[in-house]
Amino acid sequence: MDKRIIFVVGNSRSGTTMLGRILGRAPEAFTFNELHFFEQMWSPTLPAEVIDQEAAIDYMSRLMAVQRDGYFARLDADKYRSEATELIETNSGEWNAPRVYALFVAYEAGRYGKSIACDQTPRNVYFIGELLAYYPQAQIVHIIRDPRDVLLSQKNRWRRNYASKTYPLRESIRTWVNYHPLSISLLWKSGINAWRKFENHPRVHSLRFEDLLEDPERTIRQICERINIEYIPQMLEIPQIGSSHGVDHQDHLGVKKENAGRWQHAGNKDIADLSMCQSVVKREMVALNYPPEEFSINPLIYIWIAALWPMKNLLAVVLNAQKSRNLLDFIRRRLG
Repeated sequence: MDKRIIFVVGNSRSGTTMLGRILGRAPEAFTFNELHFFEQMWSPTLPAEVIDQEAAIDYMSRLMAVQRDGYFARLDADKYRSEATELIETNSGEWNAPRVYALFVAYEAGRYGKSIACDQTPRNVYFIGELLAYYPQAQIVHIIRDPRDVLLSQKNRWRRNYASKTYPLRESIRTWVNYHPLSISLLWKSGINAWRKFENHPRVHSLRFEDLLEDPERTIRQICERINIEYIPQMLEIPQIGSSHGVDHQDHLGVKKENAGRWQHAGNKDIADLSMCQSVVKREMVALNYPPEEFSINPLIYIWIAALWPMKNLLAVVLNAQKSRNLLDFIRRRLG
């Protein structure tokens, strides 16, 4: 567990995937797919409970399946069980879930000749304290994005998922159900509050999505210096893919500045959502230098949107139940 790990965290649709791709192009770093180990596979506890070897093998084989076959694939962990068993059996000592995770990411990064693992799972923002405790050499990189752009990206996400044909239909439905301006705003707020508890920790580093897009070289150089990895210009040559607002361009490389401030060009159908978002997170926006905008909204539209929230929120809880080993803890952390 003494291997170096970088955790890229933040609110969903805040640029964690883009930042993970950038850091993964550093000579010594390997960026994983979103593993969702903490909370979905295992509920983090302090201290972490001891597990037997069979449970360790099970965690290891499932991690291999998620990384190599994809998060949305029908997981067949058994096909990796032999490899997982050998890996666990050749590493003696007492086992717990964090140790299995650390062994896996070090092993998998090593297969690509890399010495530093980078996990880009956004929801890990809710487990910063545990990650710092489990992994004394870990660095947390937190990315912040204007909540209004996060909101609109979330609003369009289900359409992109459905059109891409690479996501299961259930996932597109879940993404649509998850969207409500009040829910997204509260989640953004809870993610910011989770980070705030550790913002002054020496192993927790923050950057703004907008600063990254405005001056990518300067911003990434600074982060590399703080987490002690080598910066090379090629780190910024990432494909322009994954946006909720357009098609992918695998052959277009670099950071796309136009992805910042998209909310300023929103149509009339989005104004009420943006206004509701600002009313929920105004204090946090001001503190993070995101000036609120004045919107003129028909109160009846506001009432209609608010009336839909209980139904969508209940559906979201049902469809997201499998995303956590402990549903009550899942809700508690997001309520702050």
